[in-house]
Amino acid sequence: MGNSSSDLTSTIIKVFWPVILIQLIKVLLIYIALGYIFDTIYSSSIDYLNSKTGKNVSGGYVYLLLSVSFISLFLRSIINNPQLFIDNFSSKFVILDKFHILMTDHFSPWFFALIFYIINIPAVILFLLSLWEKYKSNIKVLQFIANAKSFNYKNRKVLVSAALVVAVIAVSAIYTNSKPAPGKKNILIISSDSIRPDRISANGYFRKTTPNIDRYIEKNLQFRGVTTTVPRTFPAWVSILASSTPLANEITHMFPRSRERSEKLSSAVAYLKDSGYYTSIISEFAGDIFSRIDLGFDHKLVPDMNFNVIIKQVILEKQVFLLPYLLNSTGRTVFPEIRDIAKFSDPVMLTDETIGQIKNAGDKPFFISVFYSITHFPFAASYPYYQKYAQKDYSGPYKYYKQIKIKLGNDTQNKEGDGLTAADREQVQALYDGCLSQLDNEAGRILSYLEKNNLLKNTIVIITSDHGENLYEYDYGIGHGEHLRGDFALEVPFIIIADNLSSGQRGAVITKRSSIADIMPTVFELAGITIPDFFNGSSLFGNKKREVDAYCETGIWFDNNKDSPLFFYHNRIDYPDISGLLEVDFNYKREGVIKQDYQNIITGAKYRTIYSGGYKLIYMPLKEGVKFELYDVKTDKDNRNNLADKKPEVLKDMKAKFYNYIYKESSGNLVKTGDYVLPLFSYPLF
Repeated sequence: MGNSSSDLTSTIIKVFWPVILIQLIKVLLIYIALGYIFDTIYSSSIDYLNSKTGKNVSGGYVYLLLSVSFISLFLRSIINNPQLFIDNFSSKFVILDKFHILMTDHFSPWFFALIFYIINIPAVILFLLSLWEKYKSNIKVLQFIANAKSFNYKNRKVLVSAALVVAVIAVSAIYTNSKPAPGKKNILIISSDSIRPDRISANGYFRKTTPNIDRYIEKNLQFRGVTTTVPRTFPAWVSILASSTPLANEITHMFPRSRERSEKLSSAVAYLKDSGYYTSIISEFAGDIFSRIDLGFDHKLVPDMNFNVIIKQVILEKQVFLLPYLLNSTGRTVFPEIRDIAKFSDPVMLTDETIGQIKNAGDKPFFISVFYSITHFPFAASYPYYQKYAQKDYSGPYKYYKQIKIKLGNDTQNKEGDGLTAADREQVQALYDGCLSQLDNEAGRILSYLEKNNLLKNTIVIITSDHGENLYEYDYGIGHGEHLRGDFALEVPFIIIADNLSSGQRGAVITKRSSIADIMPTVFELAGITIPDFFNGSSLFGNKKREVDAYCETGIWFDNNKDSPLFFYHNRIDYPDISGLLEVDFNYKREGVIKQDYQNIITGAKYRTIYSGGYKLIYMPLKEGVKFELYDVKTDKDNRNNLADKKPEVLKDMKAKFYNYIYKESSGNLVKTGDYVLPLFSYPLF
C-alpha cells in the first residue's frame, strides 16, 4: 500500500529468515537454469552451423549472442514497464536515469523485441535441427511417418475421414459453447479499483479516455450517484457482493481478523452458485482480498496477500536482470507472487484469463467478475499508456508512476503533500487517465469477444468499481478512505449493458443517490432472479422510499502526518500508524491483521456520512468532541460550503436520521454515547 518501516523490516528479517533463504535459493537456481538454457541453445546452433558449412565460427559468439539477447530484452522491459526498474536501476545514478528517459521517450519496446526475435528465432531453429540430426533415428514420430507411407489408399482414406470427423466435432463444440445458454442470464462484472465516473469521457470529461465504454453507454443504461460504503477495497467488495453495509456485515477495514472473515457471510456469489451458476473471480494485486475471505467463488485467479508473499515479492523486485524473463505467464507460474506486484499491473493477462473463464463455463450460466488494478495507485500503466496524456517535457519523480511516500514509525521520508509542484499534480492526473484508457482497451476486448461469440445477448455486463479517487482537488489530497468530503473518492460508476433493457432505458443516465449495496439487487431484478432476503440493498429500478439514500465511512488511518497541510490529518482521533496496528496471524496464512486492542478505537475514530433528501451530513469524531458538517449536494457536490451553522433545523433532522440509521443497521452494536458513535463493548478511546 506504499507504506514502509525500517523497524518492521528488521523484525521481518529475524522472524522470516527461512522464507528469505528459500526465495534467494530459488532465484539463484532460475539464474543458473536460464544461463544453461541459453548457453545450450546458442552453442548447439553454432556447432550445427559449423558442421553444415564447414566453417569454424568461434565459440565466443555464444557470449556475444547472450549479451545482445539480454540487452535487447532488458531494454524492451524498461520501456514497456519502466516502473519496475526505477528503484533498483535508474534511481541509482543520474546517468542511468537519463538513459532510462532516453529509452522511454525515443524508442518503442517493439524495436528491441524485434532484435531479440531476430537473434533467438534462428538460434532456436538451428538448435532444433541439431537435435533432429542427432536423434532422428530414435524419434518415434519419424517411424510413424515412415510407416504411414506404406499405407495403402484405403487406410489413408480412413485416416483422413477420422481427422475430418474430429475437426467437425471440435468446431461443433466451439459453436455450441458460443450460443447463449437458454433461460438464465449470464452476469459479468468488469471492474477496476478507484474508477471515477467523472473521468469517463461519455460523462463529459475533456480527454477521450474511454471510447470503448462510451460506445456501450450510448445504447445502454448508466446510474450516477452510486456511493461506496467504505472507500477501501475489502469492505467495499463485501458490501457489493453481500448487498449490505459494513455496519451490518462487520467488514469495516482492509485487515479484518479471522473472526470477522470466518463468519458465515451470505453473498450473491454463493446464492448464484447454489442456483447452478459457474462462479469465478479474476484479479491481481488490488484483488488480494478475494483470497482472504470466502465470498462463494468456485474459481479464483487472484493473488495471496500475507507476509510470506510480501517477502518473496520484495526479493523478486530487486532482481532487475531476471525480471525481463519473468514478466509472462511462465514467470507467474514459477513465481506466483508476481501477480501481487503493485508496480506491474498486467490488465492484458486479466482479460485473457477472463475470456478463458467464460470459455470454461461451457453450457452453464456464469457469474464472472474481473477486478483490474490498473487504475489503483501507483497508476503504473504499461507502454504506451503512461505516455498517452503525459507532459512531453516532464522528467520529475512521477514520470512513470505515482509512488506514495509517507512517514511511518521512526523513518524520515518525504511526506505526501509536501513539495509537489503544479506540474507534478498534472502529471499524476495524466498517469491516472492513461491507466483508465488502458482499462478501456481491455474492457473493449472482453465486450468484443462476447459480441463475436453471440454471448452478449444473454449476458448482463456491469461496469463498476469499489470506490473513486481523490486527485489533488482542493485540500483533499490523493487517495481514498481518509475523509468523506466531495464525491471524488466516494462515487463509483454503475453501467449496465443488457439486451433486455427497455427502450426508455437505452442511452439513459439516471442520477439517483444510492449505495453500492444496491448493485446486486438491481442486477438480479434485470436478470429475473429472485432477490434473496439477506440483501439489505434494493433495486434501483424501483421507487422504494428510504430515509437514508446512502451511507459511507472511512477506513484506517495509515499514518499521522502532522506536517501535512491536508485538513484531515488535523481533524481526527489519532492512533498508531499501520506499522504499529498490524500483527502477524501465524495461525492463519501469516496474514497481517489489526491487533485486537486497537479494534474499537479504529471503529470509534471513523468519519461517517449519510445522504438524505439532497443533503449530506459528515460526522467527524475528535478528541475534544464531535464535529458535524452539512452540505447541500444538489448545489455543492464538492462539499465546499458547510451549512451546519446556517441550517440548524436541517442539521438537527439529519443528525436524528444518522444516529437512528447507525443503530438499526448495526443491530444495536454501535450506540450513541454523548455525540460519539461507539461499539457497544468498548475499550477506552482516549
